[in-house]
Amino acid sequence: MSRVCSLHHIVFNTYQRERTITLSERRTLYAFLHSIITANKCKTLRIGGTDNHVHILIDLHPTKALSWLVGELKRSSSIWMKQNNGFLRFNGWAHEYFASSISTTDKDSVIHYIQNQDQHHQKISFEDEITDICRKLGFEWKSEYFK
Repeated sequence: MSRVCSLHHIVFNTYQRERTITLSERRTLYAFLHSIITANKCKTLRIGGTDNHVHILIDLHPTKALSWLVGELKRSSSIWMKQNNGFLRFNGWAHEYFASSISTTDKDSVIHYIQNQDQHHQKISFEDEITDICRKLGFEWKSEYFK
């Protein structure tokens, strides 16, 4: 039997980075996202975020395409959130997303990073965070990518 480990750090934000996900709503949203990931044979290693974006670390099943899974996460959760009275201010997700494969040796540090998003964003904005991540990975960041 084949064994595959395909770890991916995924980030997507609310439409126009609006602060529409309250602290009390996050746990419910993360559970919903986890259910979609699990239903698609992938493993959730960590989900976290703030009021305007979500970080997800997954082990992607070899039969799934990353772009398809992210699209399904955003599509399904957007429909669910708009139908759920707890997410009254939510206007949808931005069109674009960020994803990067990660090494198994970096797994624990990415999990820790995702766990501490609230504290992390007291020091750095979401925009500065994504700009820095993209620069470290060697590709260009444009602010319109996440609107």
